[in-house]
Amino acid sequence: MRSFVARLSLMVVVPLVFSACSATSTSPSTVPSPPATTTPGATATPAPPSISAAPSASAASKVDGQIVFEDAGKDFKYSQIWIENADGSNVRKIVSDNFTDGGPVLSPDGHRVVFYRDSGDGFGRIMIVNVDGSDLHELDTGSRAKGCDAGVEGDGWSPDGRRLAFTRTCFAKGDFAKAAFLGQGLWTVNVDGTGLREVVQNAAPNPCAPPSYCVHVEDHRAGWSPDAKRLVFQRIDTSTDPERSAIFTIAIDGKGLQQVTPWKLDANDPDWSPDGTLIAFNASAEPSPTQNIYTIQPDGTALTKLTNYNEDGQATFHPSWSPDGTQILFSHNPSTDGWGDFFVMNRDGSDLHILAATTLHENHAYWGRNPSP
Repeated sequence: MRSFVARLSLMVVVPLVFSACSATSTSPSTVPSPPATTTPGATATPAPPSISAAPSASAASKVDGQIVFEDAGKDFKYSQIWIENADGSNVRKIVSDNFTDGGPVLSPDGHRVVFYRDSGDGFGRIMIVNVDGSDLHELDTGSRAKGCDAGVEGDGWSPDGRRLAFTRTCFAKGDFAKAAFLGQGLWTVNVDGTGLREVVQNAAPNPCAPPSYCVHVEDHRAGWSPDAKRLVFQRIDTSTDPERSAIFTIAIDGKGLQQVTPWKLDANDPDWSPDGTLIAFNASAEPSPTQNIYTIQPDGTALTKLTNYNEDGQATFHPSWSPDGTQILFSHNPSTDGWGDFFVMNRDGSDLHILAATTLHENHAYWGRNPSP
């Protein structure tokens, strides 16, 4: 299960990815070279060359920015927020606490991080902190007062840094195991908590009472288009067994819903390229021998497979574009010591290499800019 009923909205994907992979410790052996051309709507499957053990000279020369991520730990509880230089150096913790923190995203100016916090009381919280760890505070959207869980899951900052996109899931009493389900959807809000707006709401049919979980779709991992006119997100069809996922886009006023990927691809973790021409994602949504990184144009054409992992017990997920749009960062598990590590490749799938091998359980990365003056 990938829906909210299985876990809190953000944590639903992360623990499942790693738990399926932690039993094996073999490293990925092959990655693809890019195809010469791609056919709109078709998947290009390139031949796999050997992987690089470290960044090449060409890659190192253009690495810039900073990467925020979560260290998922070894039990998927009490994950913490970290940051590092884009070349994998200067790894340091931003937030240290007894909560489960995840899904960090850098603000466009590189000064702040928004992330999701599970405080253990049945409610998810949207937290904001400076990159140096100062000014940690909760963004109050009024969700808890209404019996709702809220969390930023995808590229939540608007391009101008003034608004955030987030997921909200509501129950009648805030008790996710017992209370009646009310609805789930995507919202935007100013970074000071004002200007709350609903983008899409998946209401539960009436009546809908426990133990039934009777919503048929859930929307997660919302991120902004570079022109701030649309959101890209993952829609989960909860009416099927197993559940399936697809990538959609929608205007920020809730109009113009468009499906980007077919349901059969089971796509997840979308991230819009800085130039607006491509959306990177992983498919399938769950760990499997076929889980890889893809790109697709926002109109659903030019589907291109960038990696070609085909091993049992592996996961390849959470792609994030470099600030200049020339490279893609992603997590792969297993890697060193059986835990996840970050890999980087060019936007066409070439020059794939390990960013840095660490003992951290690196997951859910976001590649942003260095702090502006």
